[in-house]
Amino acid sequence: MRQSKNCSRRSSSVIPKKMDSAVVLFEDVKGKEKGNDEYDSFLCDNDNVIDHPLKKDKICHFDKIPLEIKVKIFKCLEIDEIVRISLVCHGWHELAYDGSLWSELNLVSFYRTISADQILRLSKAAGGFLKVANFRGCVQLSSPHLKELAPYCPNIQTLQLSGCRNLDKDSINTLLSHLNNLEVLDLSGLIVVINLTCNTLSKKCKKLKQVNLNWCQNISSRGIENLVKGCQELICLKINGLSKVSEQMMINIASLPNLKDLSMKLCPTLNDEHISTFFNNQSLPSSLTHIDLSNNQLLTDDTLKELGNSCPDLTHLQVNECTNFTDNGFIYISSKCTKLEVIDLEDCPCINDEVLRSFAAYLSDLKKICLSYCELITDDGVNTLLQQCTKISHIDLDHCQLLTDAVLHNLSLLLNEGRVDYMEVEIYDCRNISISAVRETVKKATDYGVLLKLKGYYSWQANSNTDSDDDDNRGRNGGSSWVRNNRFIRRFTSTNGVSLRSHLGAAIRSSIRSTNRDNNRVGRMNFTVRGGRSCIIL
Repeated sequence: MRQSKNCSRRSSSVIPKKMDSAVVLFEDVKGKEKGNDEYDSFLCDNDNVIDHPLKKDKICHFDKIPLEIKVKIFKCLEIDEIVRISLVCHGWHELAYDGSLWSELNLVSFYRTISADQILRLSKAAGGFLKVANFRGCVQLSSPHLKELAPYCPNIQTLQLSGCRNLDKDSINTLLSHLNNLEVLDLSGLIVVINLTCNTLSKKCKKLKQVNLNWCQNISSRGIENLVKGCQELICLKINGLSKVSEQMMINIASLPNLKDLSMKLCPTLNDEHISTFFNNQSLPSSLTHIDLSNNQLLTDDTLKELGNSCPDLTHLQVNECTNFTDNGFIYISSKCTKLEVIDLEDCPCINDEVLRSFAAYLSDLKKICLSYCELITDDGVNTLLQQCTKISHIDLDHCQLLTDAVLHNLSLLLNEGRVDYMEVEIYDCRNISISAVRETVKKATDYGVLLKLKGYYSWQANSNTDSDDDDNRGRNGGSSWVRNNRFIRRFTSTNGVSLRSHLGAAIRSSIRSTNRDNNRVGRMNFTVRGGRSCIIL
C-alpha cells in the first residue's frame, strides 16, 4: 500500500488542478500500471487479505481501451496540457507524443512560455502527420532548430513564421526546400527574407496558394517575378511595402489564373500605368474579389476606372489614404462593381454626399464601410446610405465633424425595422454628436432587442465648461483641442513627405487621441446592449 500512496502523491503533483475530465477519469491509472512483483507479493503475503478489492482491480482498465480511443481522449486536451501529462507515466508519455495528435501545432496561445527544445521535440514527434505549423512570434526558435526540424515534417501545408526574428535566410530556405506540399505561407516582416527565398518557393513549393510577404524589406520586384512564375496556383498574394514595382512584375502577377486577393499597400512607386499593365495582361473579366491599394499616393481615378471595367466580382476594396482619388472615380466604380461588400475609404478627402448616394443606389450588398476622416460627408449622405444599404452592420464615422445627432436618430428608426440583429458604429471625435443622443440610441436598441456596439468618446478643455453639468455642451465643445492637434499633425506629416505620413499616420493619430484623453479629461464610452441589458463603460 505504501507504493500505491506514493504513486497517488506523485500523480496529484504532476497533473494540473484544472485538467480535462478525461485526465481526472484516469487519475489512478499510473498506480495500477506500475503494479509489479513487490505489489503482488504484498497481497500474497498477507493471509488476512481475502478478496481484496485492489487485487481484483490490479489490471489497468485504461490499457483495455483501443489505441484509437486513447488518442481521441488526448485530443480533447490543449497542447500545453498534453505536454504536462506526458510526465504522468511511460504509457501516457508515449501517447502524448503520438504523431497523430499533432496534425496541427498552433503555439499562438503560449509562444512565450514554450521552449525551443519543446517545439523541436513536438515537431519531430508529429513527423509526417504535421499539416499546420504556427510558430508566430516564437523568437526562441533559432536557425539550428529550424534546420534540424526541416527533414522531419515534409507534409506541412500551412506555415507561419512571422515574428521569428532569430532565423536566418539559410535556415528558412532549408525548411522551404523540404515543403513540397506547402499551400499557405506567412513570412511577413522578416528582414532575412530575400529574393533567394522567392526563388526557393518558385522551385520547391509549386502548390502554394497563399503567401504573405508584407513588409519584407529586402525583396525586390525581381523576386516577386520569379515567385509568381513558378507558383501558378496562387490565390492570395500580399506584398505590402514593396519599395519598387516593375511592369514585368505586374505582367507576371496578371498571369496567375486563380488570383482573387491582391494586396499592394504602401508601394511608393505603384502608379496608374502599372495597374493598367496588370489588367491589360489579365484574362477578362478578372477573378479578383479582394484588392488593397491603400496609401499609394500616385494612383488617380484612372485606377478606379480600370477596377470598375475589369473586376465585376470585386467584393472588398481598400483604398484608404489615397489622396488623389476624386468623387467621380468612386461614383464610377460603384456603378460597375455592384457586388462590393466591404469598403475602406478612411482619410480620402474627396468623399462627399454624392459618393454616398451613389453607393446607396448601386451597392445593395454593402456590409461594412469605413468613412473615418471623410470630413465632407453630412447627415443626409449617411442617412441615405443607411436607409438604402440594408445589410450594413458596421460603419466607421470617426472625425466626421459635420455629422450631428440626426445620424443616431435615423439609426434608431432603422434598428426598429429589425433589418439587422447586430450593428457596430464608431463615432470618435464627432464633436457635434451629443452624449444624450448616444444614450437615447442605446436605450432604443435595448427596447428593440438589437445588439448595438457604439464606440465614441467626448473631451473638453480642463479650463472650460468645468462648472457646467450640461453633457451636450461638454461633448460638442470639448473636441476643439483634438481638432487643433490633429490639424497640426496633418500639416507636419504633409510637410515632411508622403512616406512619413504613410508610415506614422495611424500611430500619430492614436498617440494624439491618447494624449488628448489624458490632458483633457476624456470620458470614453463603449456601449453594448441587447435585449434589455446594457453595459456602459465611462
